[in-house]
Amino acid sequence: MKRTIALLNTLFLLVMAASAAETGFSTQFGNYGLSDYDADDSEYETYFQWGASVYYEDSAGLDENLVYRFELERNPLSGYSLNSMLEFRSDWYSLGIGPVFGILNESVSLIKPGFSGRLRGQWPGTVFAEIGGESITAMNSGADDDYSRYSGYYTLGFYVRQNHILCYYTQTQEEYANMGEGYTDEYTSYVFHSDFYDKSSMFKMQTRLGYEILTKTFSGGTDIELRNILFGLQADFFITSRASVYIGLDNKIYPGSYGDIELESVPLYLVTVDSGFRWAF
Repeated sequence: MKRTIALLNTLFLLVMAASAAETGFSTQFGNYGLSDYDADDSEYETYFQWGASVYYEDSAGLDENLVYRFELERNPLSGYSLNSMLEFRSDWYSLGIGPVFGILNESVSLIKPGFSGRLRGQWPGTVFAEIGGESITAMNSGADDDYSRYSGYYTLGFYVRQNHILCYYTQTQEEYANMGEGYTDEYTSYVFHSDFYDKSSMFKMQTRLGYEILTKTFSGGTDIELRNILFGLQADFFITSRASVYIGLDNKIYPGSYGDIELESVPLYLVTVDSGFRWAF
């Protein structure tokens, strides 16, 4: 009987743990980027670029306000990374910190450690602000393929109608510097988002309007730069209250080239398609 009770208690704890978990993945495909270019190139050519991530988030076995999260990501600009974070969440603010590891991006240090964090404050259902970022520094600056990567963002948002319309502005900065090959890739965006949704609806729509700058700078001083207006749409479909999928399309409107090298024939069909799946269990 004692063994049976112990087994039932164990199963109960496992179920309770599972109910606090969430997992999902996302993908990104497009023809927008400069990663394949070097200092001798003078004409833009589209190329296939992709990104993806898979995450797991859980508060099982911890204080009800503590959540831990793991994410494996492939970023089109900065390569592969494994992120982990422990976050404290309350009704008014949240704070998360944790290590981040660049993995398999160069041959000298297959695993490169770094640090990430984020801070969010909010008045529930009214306004919120969030800031965060991550940093991985170079370890062997004289070695081939050694690199550093940095990213940061801040977001300011407010609810036009609670539970119906959410508007927010996000500025993002990403940088990847390859020490051995002597170039730096940078991505900067300024984007306004509007989410339209209803708790009783199976759908949520998001619009995105902003400005993007993508720059590649070489050690000799030569640089290539693309700028464009971004207009995007995303649709979320809620299969159940615990599972949802989404698909989005970002159009790069009026792309132009700047810098020491004038890129020619920049196409008008630069796009990025993203999709994903979320499941809470």
